[in-house]
Amino acid sequence: MWIFVLLLILVYTAFLSFLAAGIIKLYQENKNYQPPKTPAHVDVVIPFRDEANNLQKLLHDLLNQTYPTSLFHISFIDDHSTDGGDKIINETIKKHHLNATLLHLPPDKKGKKEAILTGLENSNYEYVLTTDADCSLSPNWIKSMITHIVYENADLLLAPVIHTGKSVVGRLQSVESLSLLAVTMGTAGLGIPVLSNAANMSISRTTLNGLQDPFKTNISSGDDIFLMEALKSGKNQIAFNVEPAALVYTKASESWNKLIQQRARWMSKTKHYRFGSSKLTMIIFGIIQMGFLISIPVLIVNQALLSLLFLWIFKILYDNLLMYLVSSKYRVPFRLTDIIVFSALYPFWTLITNLFAYCTKSTWKGRPIKY
Repeated sequence: MWIFVLLLILVYTAFLSFLAAGIIKLYQENKNYQPPKTPAHVDVVIPFRDEANNLQKLLHDLLNQTYPTSLFHISFIDDHSTDGGDKIINETIKKHHLNATLLHLPPDKKGKKEAILTGLENSNYEYVLTTDADCSLSPNWIKSMITHIVYENADLLLAPVIHTGKSVVGRLQSVESLSLLAVTMGTAGLGIPVLSNAANMSISRTTLNGLQDPFKTNISSGDDIFLMEALKSGKNQIAFNVEPAALVYTKASESWNKLIQQRARWMSKTKHYRFGSSKLTMIIFGIIQMGFLISIPVLIVNQALLSLLFLWIFKILYDNLLMYLVSSKYRVPFRLTDIIVFSALYPFWTLITNLFAYCTKSTWKGRPIKY
């Protein structure tokens, strides 16, 4: 039984050490870039559907950006909202003379991907930033993202996203977003990014013009991952902005049901990944989580309770170290108990949400998920 325990420890150590090495590499390479001397124009593309409760905060953050207002434009794309969010945007545009446009998807087009594509088709700016309507942005967000994509000469710039929530569901999702950010940063730091998040991305317009259906519009989710994979296959430059000013906060799900629905939506896209670093990382991670689950009955049956205890204490400690490496950079406060509970329950959570994703037909904002 010790062979099984040692093998699982070695594999997990190698996996997390790989991520930690990439994160540290990003920190070491981070440069204090100054804004480019030649002004770069940017279009901030924001798709939304029934987000009236969040738009006021987002608009406040956009109005307080330090990037010159003459250099950025905002494209809001309404995905058939019914809660009056478009009125909030129009009123703000008129009141503050905001350089923004409100677009409405036609009846024959639906979904976030169609909304983003509509925004891109109506943009003539050098760079495009994407975020979501429920996000909170720092005053230097645009400045940081544009400065980095210009100096990195990147086709796609990834950046940090963390969920926030005060309920039990929200707190655990916050910890999960921290672990996903660790995977994003670690793999990006080593030049093989496997995750991306459209809530915080910057894209070069010239790069986008050469792509054919990079979002795979026939699938509900995965606009960010599929775009990244399309760029990776074309050997384009993908970078990560580690600056705290680039950090975007987004709201966690409000209930277990919504969270499971969200995870099902995420999982629905994985079978469409190309067999590359993203799918390989997902497979390795899944095997490791199953290994921890299998260890429970195997070690109990063999009366190796000390081995079982040692294995899970090791997992919890190593998970904490990796997440602390990320949270300390962005000064994100987390309860130690939340991380311990998350680490212990995550293998079970992964199995449950995967089964749910593949065995049920899920919906998102009143619409069935297209697999």
